[in-house]
Amino acid sequence: MALMRSLWTGLSVAALALAWTCGAAEAKKGGAPARPDSSEPWKVEAEHGPSKLVRFTTDEATWLHLDVSPDGRQIVFSLLGDLYLLPIEGGSARRITSGTGYDVQPRFSPDGQQIAFASDRGGLENLWVAAADGTGARQVSSEKDSTVSAPAWSPDGQYLLGRKRLTDRSSLGTVELWLFHLRGGSGLQLTKKDEQPDAADPVFSRDGRFVYFSARDAATTATSTRASGRSSASTAAPARSCRSAASSAARPRPRSRPTAGPWPSCAGCGPSRAWS
Repeated sequence: MALMRSLWTGLSVAALALAWTCGAAEAKKGGAPARPDSSEPWKVEAEHGPSKLVRFTTDEATWLHLDVSPDGRQIVFSLLGDLYLLPIEGGSARRITSGTGYDVQPRFSPDGQQIAFASDRGGLENLWVAAADGTGARQVSSEKDSTVSAPAWSPDGQYLLGRKRLTDRSSLGTVELWLFHLRGGSGLQLTKKDEQPDAADPVFSRDGRFVYFSARDAATTATSTRASGRSSASTAAPARSCRSAASSAARPRPRSRPTAGPWPSCAGCGPSRAWS
């Protein structure tokens, strides 16, 4: 019995050695290398291993990001990393983006001609924009160390506001709001993580002078920001337009934050409000 066990063990070791030798010889003949070539840039949409196509049909989903076109005729939504268009009255959805990249959070431009979205197809989640039919996608923000998501359009359709996540001592990090021109660039910082951490849900005012958002702030629970700076007062004085503020090299210093309400009122800003 001991002799039989030793014989089987010897055969197993020999077979393993033979398989390893054949594998090494196959790699030398031009097979796939053991490790990727580090000199080549890593691409999200390239093939990185075995894959298969899965087809399915569904009429419901969870964790959807969606937006309604300005003319009220279409809905754009993301599902499993692709973007779809759906008639407002219902029917069959048409996929407008596909691939390995994960596309989410679509938003129609004010004129309905473009769709902004967040995607990692460039290697890290950034803001992208494409035509309303999904063609001609191009990257707007080009962050290499921090993800940028949740695009929001300026009323003139020239800028995108995004949430830049900064990882620090916290495992989840915190978020700042940054403004990016559609032509690209490094962006303009609107909030600071130490003053208004986890800024979220940004919305431009109709005239583009203000940005309203939520944030973790010990002093207030509702915050507004000027497009050219920062102010925690909900009735901040009018600022320059988003376009001129972003293109200007000089930025006005933000006014000091009141420690308690009521906030002061100003002409053209609406009545003052008291916050608890």
